[in-house]
Amino acid sequence: MKNKAEKIFLYIVIGTILLSLLHFNFNETSLIVEDFTKYNIETIDDTTSTNLELLSKESELKFVVDADNKILKHHSAGVKFNLRSGTNLNSYDSIYIWAKNSSKNSVAVTFTNQDTLVVENRKEVVIKDNQFEFYPSFNENPVKVGFSSFSVPFCCLEKDSTTAKSIDTKFNNIVEIEVKNGKNGFDATIDTITVTKVAFYGERVSDKVFMAIVFSLWGIIWAGVFILNHIKVISYFNRSVTSNSILRQKNKSLQTMLQIDPLTKVFNRNALYSDVDSILEAENLSIVIFDIDLFKSVNDTHGHNIGDDVLRVLAQMVNHSIREKDALYRWGGEEFLVICKETSIGEAIAIAEILRSQIENYVFGSDVRITGSFGVTKKLPTDTIRSLIHRADLALYEAKRSGRNRVERCDHSFENEKELPYTSDNSSLVLES
Repeated sequence: MKNKAEKIFLYIVIGTILLSLLHFNFNETSLIVEDFTKYNIETIDDTTSTNLELLSKESELKFVVDADNKILKHHSAGVKFNLRSGTNLNSYDSIYIWAKNSSKNSVAVTFTNQDTLVVENRKEVVIKDNQFEFYPSFNENPVKVGFSSFSVPFCCLEKDSTTAKSIDTKFNNIVEIEVKNGKNGFDATIDTITVTKVAFYGERVSDKVFMAIVFSLWGIIWAGVFILNHIKVISYFNRSVTSNSILRQKNKSLQTMLQIDPLTKVFNRNALYSDVDSILEAENLSIVIFDIDLFKSVNDTHGHNIGDDVLRVLAQMVNHSIREKDALYRWGGEEFLVICKETSIGEAIAIAEILRSQIENYVFGSDVRITGSFGVTKKLPTDTIRSLIHRADLALYEAKRSGRNRVERCDHSFENEKELPYTSDNSSLVLES
């Protein structure tokens, strides 16, 4: 584990070094303007008292400003070149200017940004100047100026009310660049200004963002190491949970199989034994027990396969006829038991009569007809499951004795109850061996 962690740490360090080399060597992006013939160069002069002459616009941009210092202090003259479709400079953060002048006067550089804003539900074109001044005579070439050093001239704020709402500089759509005399210095009336190159530089990814990425990668890698180190434990736990789930499912399936009669697919005696407590807790409980009359003759006449088919169809028919809150059990052989919760004995007798009539009028297979005898009783306050079923059996025997295919009821307990193949009390039921 220790050796593995050391290797991962070494890989992370090597990876960080490689990323840093790539970042600091290939992260720079630039835009260089040095061939001025590509641009439409124009002179600008906001006063007629200035002698302005453009000397060159090929390998260098060179012009002469000749005017009285008092005039130049309040007015500007120089050149501008248009960027035809506008240029987005937001990906750059600084400008380098190779420039010189023949005097100690300042030089002003202005970037004109054109933006479209929606003002009072109408589109309005907003022109914003971004300007800075520098002294070529006192600076070595090139002069580097960060975009953060630019400002919006006060004259621009005065002439445009919309722009005045924000003094922030904008570089998203630069349409013009102006180079002209500045407002400071004025030690000469004639000034020759030469610009040989303009370059914009920026970073594709800033240092702050790069460091955030590196630290995030470190965190992700160490989180991955942590997960990998614990994957075996998690996998073992999942396998254990899955195995236990499968085991519980198999146990549940086995319990279900033990409580379902394989022939008729209804509940058997085991299911009744499991439900005995909840059955006896019902306040208004009645039960219906019924038996197929002379079922032995069906087996003797048609065969046991037909007899089994009759039992299957009978169970399905009864199961579909009883209510959702009722439960059907195969009590043994051709004998069935219906538990009717929240049911009076009168309602149970009505259910038994419906079932008796359905059985009598149904044709099983091609020509098999049967009838059934029914015994009905209700639970008494002192009843156990043994006494309750025994009393229903007595009613069934009475229906058999009275001619079969009928419903009888028994409402009273008897001292001499017939022994059933189990013993019980109100809370438990145990099979006899």
